[in-house]
Amino acid sequence: MGFPEFTPDKARILYFSRGRGRGHAVPDMEIERALRARDGGIEVRFVSYGTGAIAFAEAGVPLIDTGLPDAGGTAEMSAIAGRLIRWLNPDLVVSHEEFAAAPAAKIFDKPAVFITSWFSEPDSYAMRAMTFADEVLFLGPSGVFDEPPALREKVRYLGPLMRSPMANRAQRTELRRKHGVPEDALVLSVFPGSWTEQRAPAVEAILAAFDLLAGTKRLVWVAGSDCEAIRARTAGRGDMHVMERTSRIDEWMALSDVAITKSSRKAVYELAHLGVPQVALTYGLNPGDDRAAGALPEVPVLAAGGLRADALAEALQSLLRTDRSAGAAPLQVCTGADCAAHIVRALGRRPELRANAEAPGA
Repeated sequence: MGFPEFTPDKARILYFSRGRGRGHAVPDMEIERALRARDGGIEVRFVSYGTGAIAFAEAGVPLIDTGLPDAGGTAEMSAIAGRLIRWLNPDLVVSHEEFAAAPAAKIFDKPAVFITSWFSEPDSYAMRAMTFADEVLFLGPSGVFDEPPALREKVRYLGPLMRSPMANRAQRTELRRKHGVPEDALVLSVFPGSWTEQRAPAVEAILAAFDLLAGTKRLVWVAGSDCEAIRARTAGRGDMHVMERTSRIDEWMALSDVAITKSSRKAVYELAHLGVPQVALTYGLNPGDDRAAGALPEVPVLAAGGLRADALAEALQSLLRTDRSAGAAPLQVCTGADCAAHIVRALGRRPELRANAEAPGA
């Protein structure tokens, strides 16, 4: 777990990024890039593990890898966070849903910013840990989750974080040419997030529903660790495009006509922002994801257990038939730059950083 100490004379941020999946590492790198672009006097040290650590390594971003598995470990992270904060002596601790980091910051009297996209019962460990943060940046719409009373006045609702720049549906023809997708095809895309077929099976229902759709069509599946299994299941078909992952998932979303998710709220929010009609499948595995998807009136949420192919196909066809010219109310979103502005304000100790944060338009 060795890692160089901070460079002298720079503002020091120790940034804990939850390691389960890639859904924390990817936006955290977006925020860090915005921090560097905003002020060269800021230095960030990331801490993560599991799949998150793999995502940082693949992007070439230096990392303190704790060696924990994806599930992490509250007791282990409590000790690790305390040791790192004492050793590296940061000016600010940032935690993206790594709950043990905020209490550890307060042991050493360090200011802390917490980043999350959900709330749960006020007396849960997660919510009590958040109370140690000086500010909570909520990357989702307000009103979906009940705000814990102890966090009142601390929460800033920024909306879901989107990459910058992000593709849009006006580029659909250009994007289809770029990725070799027929311009006249009906494109159904599947974005399951970190939910594997073992835990959240859907391939048989999705393939059968796809076959019920009429006309020239393509099925795009960003399959993650299920990639080889999905490729084997669809071998010999010329109307499928299966990939493990992509660094520009927004482009594949933007070129789609309709999409299916497993209610992973990051994918749900990105599709909603792009205006891509979608069906969210729920397995009851993540109540926060289900609640986020269900709060979007234009997104039908279907129970995956016993799901019939004809019911899924009808839901997809209904979305395709719907006149969306008026459009739903736009989803409030934010960028890495918006998060960076709040983090710079929280640093507060360096006058030049505080001046930058308070400048007009910051």
